[in-house]
Amino acid sequence: MAICAECGKVFRPDRYNSWRERLYCGPSCALTGRKRSQRDWRLKKFETDPEWAAQARALSAVCQKARRAAIKASKTAAAEVEGMALRRREEADKARGAAEAATRQTALLLFGLCADLSDSKTPEEVARFSAMMVDKGVRLGGASALQARQSTYAFQPQVSAGP
Repeated sequence: MAICAECGKVFRPDRYNSWRERLYCGPSCALTGRKRSQRDWRLKKFETDPEWAAQARALSAVCQKARRAAIKASKTAAAEVEGMALRRREEADKARGAAEAATRQTALLLFGLCADLSDSKTPEEVARFSAMMVDKGVRLGGASALQARQSTYAFQPQVSAGP
């Protein structure tokens, strides 16, 4: 029986290879053991082979520079995308604001016309006149668009159905 050097589990080593088997055969133990042995080999190689160490440092510097450039490029690309989205939102808001302003202006124009045609002095009188004109439009043929609704004249008595 042997004890795993990584996780501490007791395991039965391979009988043909037991003199050098130090790790339990689990995936996490194998991964950490492989990483540790690679790190140890690299440290030993740095100490014993100065030419290899110089090449490894140069390669590491090149890779690090490329990685930094890629990160910077992705950040600028993300900023550009965000800027474009912000511009699109602003354009949509402007268009929406213009449409809402036109709708408000049209509503005020109709309100003013109704007030002028009916010689009304209060908004309630204009509302009564508007309701009368809608009913007149329904009677004259617009019933398909506005299913004939009951009159809402303020001066007509309301009929209640039942107690």
